[in-house]
Formats: sequence, C-alpha cells, structure tokens
Amino acid sequence: MKQSAIAPLLMLALAACKTGTPAPSGTSPEAAGTPIIGATAPMAAGSTPSLARPRKRSLLEEGRRRTVDLQTAAAELPFVLLEPAELPKDSVLTVIHLIEPIEGIPNAALPAARFIYDLGDGSSLIMAQSIARGDLGEGEDRDLAGTAAKLQIDGRHLVLTFERDEVQYEMRSDQLTEAQLLALAAGLKPVDLAAAAQSGPPGDIGAALSGAEGTQAVSSTEAVATVKAP
Repeated sequence: MKQSAIAPLLMLALAACKTGTPAPSGTSPEAAGTPIIGATAPMAAGSTPSLARPRKRSLLEEGRRRTVDLQTAAAELPFVLLEPAELPKDSVLTVIHLIEPIEGIPNAALPAARFIYDLGDGSSLIMAQSIARGDLGEGEDRDLAGTAAKLQIDGRHLVLTFERDEVQYEMRSDQLTEAQLLALAAGLKPVDLAAAAQSGPPGDIGAALSGAEGTQAVSSTEAVATVKAP
C-alpha cells in the first residue's frame, strides 16, 4: 500500500483512541465505566439510617460566653432557667456559661445558658437553654410527653433537643442512655436560686479554659474538661 493511503488510516485510528467508543443508547455512565462524582453506594435492603449525622455548627457556637453564677445567668436571661429534678447521687453542677450575641451579629438563639454537670456515676451532662426558634435540627423523631423532640449522635455524645414554652433545650451526654436523657428531660423544674445562693458558685474551670476574664467566642458545645467544685 502506498504511503499516501496509509496516513489517513493512522489518523483515524489515533482519533478513535482519544475519544473512546460511546456507550450504547440507554446505557448508564456507570455501566460505561464513567464514575459519577459524589455517587454513594445504595443502602442495603431493610437497613435503617444511623442516628449519627454530619455535625452542623450550632447558633450557640456563634456567640460569646462568660462563666457566671446561677443568679447572674437567671438575671440576664428572658426566660426561667430549668434544671433536672433528680440526678445520680454525688452529681455536681461544675460550670455555668452565659452565652451572649457578638455585637453586630444577629443571633436568634441568644442569650442562652449552658450547664455542665459531673454526674455521680462518672458520666457528664451538658444542658443548653436558649431562645426557641422552631428548628430542632437533625435527628430521629421522639415524643417527650406530647412534645416533639429530636435525638441524634454527635461525636461521642447522645443529644436530645426539644422546645417548650418558647425555650429550646439541648441535653447531651457521653454515657447516659436515650431512656435516661428522656427521663431527665421529662423531670425538668425551675432552678432553686435560694439553694444555689447558700451553696456558693460552681467551680470556675470555664474561666480558666476560655481565656481572659472567662470570655471568648464559643467554639464547641462539648466541655473540654470538668472538675468537682472545691
């Protein structure tokens, strides 16, 4: 074969290698060997979604916190603070955070309070109380004596969120079970300010952790550490 006849054939072969052969009509990109960006494997038949969800930044993390006593927190908030009616023996309220809006940044959840308890059984309980905003976040639906609630896993914490009387409550623990969290939530009562005044303020580890004068932008709802009050 003459050289002039071979050259066009070589050019056609090279073009076919670069473009590839198109998939037959009706064939999906996966079948043709082309991966879909962001595709995930289908859920197995009969499986249920996990309680765990990708962590979404809380509005409480977009404020500034101060470590305060119970009387100060109660005076600064537009709602009545609640506390669990019963806790395991030897449980201690170790830290109270007052979380306030950062100047110039609107925040529908603030002001708010966060109580950190060391429970007598060695576990912890973190309870946040903020202004209700009609959004319980992610999680599975639960019923709390007729009140809608959400339950989810956030890292190593089990988190229960619900709203009542224009206040949103978030209760999280590293060891308590769902049944225990639901029982604590069902038994909330107004804080006893008189008893708190007699017992004195909780330990001020929150101030030591949060920097100058115990104030900084809130970076997490998880306690870095807690200790029993001296």
